[in-house]
Amino acid sequence: MKTLVVHFRKFYTVSLGVLSLSLLTNCAPNNLIPENQRGLAPVDDSQSGWFVKLDSSEKISNFLENHPEAKARVVYLPNHSFEVFNVSENEIRSQLQPQLMFRNKVFKPNKISQLKIDRLLRKMDQHDDKRTLSPCLPNTDAPEAKIIVESPSDLDSNFLTETQSEISLASETSLVAQDSDLISAWAIETPEGSNLSAEVVIDRHLSFSPDVTGRYDVLLLVQNKNGGCNIKSLSFTATKNRPYSPAPHTQRRLAYALQNNNAFQLEDTKAYQARRYANGENVVVAVIDTGVNYLHPKLQKNIYINEKEIPNNQIDDDGNGFVDDYAGYDFANSDPYPYDDDGHGSHVSGLIASEQFGTAPQIKLMPLKAMGPLKGDIVSLYSAILYAVDNGADIINLSLGQYARQAHPLMEYAVDYADSHNVLVVAAAGNGNPSTGLSLNIENTPMFPAALPNDNILSVAAHSKTSPLTSYSNYGPISVDLSAPGGDQANPLLSTYKEVRSIEQYKRLQGTSMATPVVSGIAALVKSLRSDLSPREIKNILLSTGDLVEELQGKTLSGKKINALSAVQLLESNLAQR
Repeated sequence: MKTLVVHFRKFYTVSLGVLSLSLLTNCAPNNLIPENQRGLAPVDDSQSGWFVKLDSSEKISNFLENHPEAKARVVYLPNHSFEVFNVSENEIRSQLQPQLMFRNKVFKPNKISQLKIDRLLRKMDQHDDKRTLSPCLPNTDAPEAKIIVESPSDLDSNFLTETQSEISLASETSLVAQDSDLISAWAIETPEGSNLSAEVVIDRHLSFSPDVTGRYDVLLLVQNKNGGCNIKSLSFTATKNRPYSPAPHTQRRLAYALQNNNAFQLEDTKAYQARRYANGENVVVAVIDTGVNYLHPKLQKNIYINEKEIPNNQIDDDGNGFVDDYAGYDFANSDPYPYDDDGHGSHVSGLIASEQFGTAPQIKLMPLKAMGPLKGDIVSLYSAILYAVDNGADIINLSLGQYARQAHPLMEYAVDYADSHNVLVVAAAGNGNPSTGLSLNIENTPMFPAALPNDNILSVAAHSKTSPLTSYSNYGPISVDLSAPGGDQANPLLSTYKEVRSIEQYKRLQGTSMATPVVSGIAALVKSLRSDLSPREIKNILLSTGDLVEELQGKTLSGKKINALSAVQLLESNLAQR
């Protein structure tokens, strides 16, 4: 098995096998895995299971019956793929005899950063009730400390809950001998838009209800009378499982959002002019990311609908192995609601498809959620890519990546699968060193999938108004193909965002995550003019028609930035000569 150096993240920074339908229907996920043995996508590597590709889906049912301690989750039913937990590698190999078997890898570990801990501790230091909480003293015996989740009961196993649910936590000191010398203090860091109080709570219990989607970080500090402290943390995501609806939603923030917006990405790439020739009609772009705010009024009409599926009836109507996948699928949480609780995927989607910000406003977006504010894993990414390919995507946008000495075999398999089915994968080159934020050469520090050698991979660096290659953007004279507008701290790109308190939001972000969808949209313009073009042909057109940039020579394969107008004009000229 290949060894990985793990650091997998979304690339942005914030400024401010085929089966018959009948067989698939009979092997619906709920019939294969008993409810008490259904596993969840892991949130850290200690919870990771074994990916197995079997020759028959019925094998998993028999295996689970013989191993009551085991759990499993469906990965991709059409090719009999599962993730198996709580059973040894040897038992899985000998009894299931998998065709493929790999350990899953979490690329977004569920850990609160030291920076956040320090910020929450400063909040506690500023607490005005000095009679109860004093500065922590180093080299002093620390008391025991533990966060007990009283409700919901599964919060400390899947780290996910719905907004408005009641969160009830307790310091372990409240469950043992009542030591009056121990003080428990709580601090919460909430997502943007939350109205929850930022006050420090001095109590052995903490109760609150998440009011907006996103990541919540809770810090517990337990202090004894000698000033010794112990610190524990809990992070979780609040989400919403909102079904897609074509009904228009109230638009409240557009005028504010568009104020001072010059859509640099549309001007710089000449996408405005390119729209005279093409708008991306009849092209499907799969956005594999944190989900999509598919109820956003500037994205709603662009959502790809699976007409063979009846929404919300708990039946796999089209027999593709996924129940109620009417408007995409959530592979991170194994449900049919790929609703964005982070914002990243919605921002990416707007740069592809929205009329105001996107390069291809008539394409269809396929929302596929493979990660969230806290979690993401290779197996979920693999299944999302296979789903996109098998369900009609022409282009896959991957504004994400992983530094590693070698790509995970499942990532290689998935991209190869897309390649064999003529699906273009547009991937972010990455946002530099995780510690310094400064750009890296991905020939020396590989970033996957951008550094994969497949012909169907189009790897994207970022430039801005003032820099031909931003200080954060990775580069590579072989692995990185061209650059596109990604913004910078002074001029981030405005696009659609997640819902915050029932108001459709817009946000300015920067990163190769933003440059990548700009290219995906332009690739869709090209594909809409010539649907028979292969990924290699689309890639060659974009590379040959880009604008030469001196500073990109030796930094990217083409030495160019993308030009939408030149690309579509080349095709129009070729079509006219036919």
